[in-house]
Amino acid sequence: MTKTVILAGPAGGGLNSIQDFLEKAFHKKGYYYYSYRNYMSRVRGGFNYMTITLSDGPLRTCEPKGDFVAAFDQSAYEHLDEILKPGGTVLSLDSDRDPDSEVLVVEFPKAEVDKVFSHPNASGMVALGYLAKTFGLSEADVDGIKLPWSQKINASNLAAVHYGFSLGEKQFEPPVREQSGYHMNGNQALSLGALAGGLNFYSAYPMSPATGILQYLTNNEKAMHIFTEQAEDEIAAAISITGAAAAGAKAMTGTSGGGFALMTEAIGLAAIAETPVVIVNVMRPGPATGLPTRTDQGDFYQALGAAQGEFPKIILAPDSVEDCLYTTNRAMDLAHRFRLPLILLSDQYLADSKTEIPEIDFNRLVNNDHLAAKGSDYKLYDRSVLESGAKYAGYDESLMLYDSHLHLEDGLYSDTIEVTNQYKERVLSKLSLIKQVLEAPKYYGDKQPDILLISWGSNRQILEEAMARWEQSSIGLLHFTDLYPLDPDWLEPYFGLAKTVVNVELNAFNQFGKYLRGETGFSYDHTINKFDGRPLSVDFVLARLEEIHESL
Repeated sequence: MTKTVILAGPAGGGLNSIQDFLEKAFHKKGYYYYSYRNYMSRVRGGFNYMTITLSDGPLRTCEPKGDFVAAFDQSAYEHLDEILKPGGTVLSLDSDRDPDSEVLVVEFPKAEVDKVFSHPNASGMVALGYLAKTFGLSEADVDGIKLPWSQKINASNLAAVHYGFSLGEKQFEPPVREQSGYHMNGNQALSLGALAGGLNFYSAYPMSPATGILQYLTNNEKAMHIFTEQAEDEIAAAISITGAAAAGAKAMTGTSGGGFALMTEAIGLAAIAETPVVIVNVMRPGPATGLPTRTDQGDFYQALGAAQGEFPKIILAPDSVEDCLYTTNRAMDLAHRFRLPLILLSDQYLADSKTEIPEIDFNRLVNNDHLAAKGSDYKLYDRSVLESGAKYAGYDESLMLYDSHLHLEDGLYSDTIEVTNQYKERVLSKLSLIKQVLEAPKYYGDKQPDILLISWGSNRQILEEAMARWEQSSIGLLHFTDLYPLDPDWLEPYFGLAKTVVNVELNAFNQFGKYLRGETGFSYDHTINKFDGRPLSVDFVLARLEEIHESL
């Protein structure tokens, strides 16, 4: 059984709260779920919708259309072709109903609702109760929903929920499971991965869709014994984590493309000073303000070219909500192992997707200090030391000289040809070493595919689901999370493996595909590009694959 609920209406209408209540109740009852927030950049009004796909088995993504659409106002009726499945049901106050709509509508009589609930967002709480009954929750389950408001408001809300419950009929039986996992969104998983890696200093300026990281870490600051700061801007945030890292902190910042643009000078400073920092770019469409609440993979070139000059850095991109946990943890370790800036590319789709992580593999989570022994002879930029063995100011009696200039091993400035060449040789040596420890792309699918998909980042699970439904030919996926530096040897087994290679990205320029071709010679024949600010969908991939298949 797989069914989808969509909550649709204006910002400020209670969509987020109802979504959170439903997810927690469904998850507690045993359902697997995958949800995504599709919202406009507005504080009030507009058209927004929250998608929750429920199932009796694990889910890779959510469905694009709903079996049930809870319409919080008439704006939902204008988008039913976009969000309602054929034969689906709309839940609505009778005052909000479109009289010309021909779809099945379950009306909540406003006169009756007003008797138990006077708030204008009544339809949301009534719909919550109706859906709870529909999906097999009991009245005790409904009573167990924790409402965060005052006692008076909670009582009124709960009355509305019970009224909706009385109108519904049980249609689905919750799955029986011995235990359920942890439910979280991508920003929360990313934060937990960093904390598991020893994060103790986070500075950021709020910027959608990365703000959830700052919010989560700030809310848990005391419990996790970390320092969080809302900086005055992204420049200050990037400089402060560089200074904190020089003083021995495990430091990270988070932003999106526009804020990342402001951080690039600080990235160069961290690189030449060899201070380990993690910079998270939760991508959204640009340029400039662009689409602040939508998703994109258009910042790979930006990450690749961040700051002037040539220097070692690492670029990673988690491939799922669960992988946000592990890849961010690995990012913290790699940054400190090699003393460099590490750029982590997430996106709004991952940030605002919530699902269950069945089990956390704590053996994959590391928190290494990568420090030298106290009291040992030490040069901050010892050319013979390419990894680990670091110290920081105040660690012992060693002298630490940080500078943005090219420097000698002890940190003093020099502009000689010899020192310049030695620095560049150190850059190349470190990059060569990094290639040996980064993870090669993972292959999924048929051993001898007719079609080979190439992709990176958050697309992986959507492409896996599309492959599972594809029947016209054999198909495989080569998926990257470790984007830079690339080892050309990773691609050797895949040259000539498939008749047709298709590059899949959420951008128009095929940024990673072109970079891959330039670095390794591995090219593609066709592309699947989506760049409208909405996530890749299974239906979109299958439609494009059908076009490619027919052209062969």
